[in-house]
Amino acid sequence: EETSEMRQSLAAYNKFLKGFVIEISRSEEEVAQILIRKKKTHVNFYCTAMHRVFNEDFDQGGRFYGAWWQGIPKELRPYITIDGETTSELDYGSQHLRLLYADNQDEYRWLKGVDDDPYSIPGVADDERKLLKKILLALVNAPDRLKAVQAIREEIIKNNWDFPKDNAFINSRIDALLAKHSEIEDLAFSGKGIKLQRKDALITEYVLKHMQAKGIPVLPIHDSFITPDRFLPDLYAIMIEAYRMEGISSIPHIKLIAGADSDTSQT
Repeated sequence: EETSEMRQSLAAYNKFLKGFVIEISRSEEEVAQILIRKKKTHVNFYCTAMHRVFNEDFDQGGRFYGAWWQGIPKELRPYITIDGETTSELDYGSQHLRLLYADNQDEYRWLKGVDDDPYSIPGVADDERKLLKKILLALVNAPDRLKAVQAIREEIIKNNWDFPKDNAFINSRIDALLAKHSEIEDLAFSGKGIKLQRKDALITEYVLKHMQAKGIPVLPIHDSFITPDRFLPDLYAIMIEAYRMEGISSIPHIKLIAGADSDTSQT
């Protein structure tokens, strides 16, 4: 019954999105240049239908995949238009990390302060932030330290990052992050990442259903959502409500990523 309901809900949302024209407001040449730079081949604008991916059982995973806007380089997302309208993105900041704190009955902002960057380490350059974010995710997903180190090394190689790949460097960053997040150190190497994906999938499902009920198109990208600028207040309210309805008290900061052509003078 539950999986049938999920399938019907997803089919209804995919059909709903077909009623909108979703494009990139840049020339083919500009888009091609960005795709080449990011080693991507093309964008299949016909692929707007999403599917859901679960892992092992229906209590793990469940994220939404498959639509073209999820696979394009990040630099192209601010140029997405829906029915010719400019769009912007609202992003749950550090969602998985804060879900881990909530799982431990902790409120991140009370413990660390509102302005604390969870992916920063004193004395470590800012350009390492992208790596530290991947390391934290690996710590949650991996069953042990050895697998975590291997996963992190693969991320460095896959992304062509100019960071050391040796065990000593990677382990030093793992230890620094575990020290920074000592409150949830016991959850490291627990393989809880897939279960967290189930939680963020439930949140995504809630947002899509309720925005669809309002007749407002929303494009999900795991922990963020794109919508026409005039509907940003509606999306913001539903994103907050989704956490409350799932019984998660540690609501992350929601960050605005304004569209390239959006009028940022508006509230």
